Amino acid sequence: MRKRTGAGREINKTEVADLFGVSLQTVDYWVRKGLACRKDSHEVIFNSAAVTAFLETQAEARAIASNKPADADEARSRKLAAEAEIAEMQRDKMRGELVDISSVESVVAEEYAAVRSKLLALPGKLAPMVAIEADEIACRDLIERGVTEALDELARDAGEIAAGIEAATASDTPSGAESTAATDRQ
Repeated sequence: MRKRTGAGREINKTEVADLFGVSLQTVDYWVRKGLACRKDSHEVIFNSAAVTAFLETQAEARAIASNKPADADEARSRKLAAEAEIAEMQRDKMRGELVDISSVESVVAEEYAAVRSKLLALPGKLAPMVAIEADEIACRDLIERGVTEALDELARDAGEIAAGIEAATASDTPSGAESTAATDRQ
């Protein structure tokens, strides 16, 4: 029977492997990494508390190593990747494939305002016409015609707005300025 020391109990290599759910080779690896042990007549003896303390220390060391600041090569790689991404975004903007969110925001806000205004105008526009109709089908037709007209107007406006976004984007880029100047000359 193994004797108990003040902190932990004495166990052999097989017991360490069983206790921590690892192979005997892993225990040998821990010994090479600095796990304290003593050789008895024909076996290696460990203190269970010392093994636990060793493993905690190893886990802490791994945690600290994983949080260390990036080395110079890694920092350079990250910088190059960021610069490449910026260059790609500038290229996409010049091609008109990327637009500033502020340009889109103002256009969308105008579009929403137009939709709201057209929808709010429908009751005032349609009420007098519907009021004189006694037939439900005729009322429905009037309302449908009014809604369709409002939607058609909005669709025409959307085309104009898209052209406005394209023009705003073109004026933000050097290639867009050149194409605008070329169009003006024709």
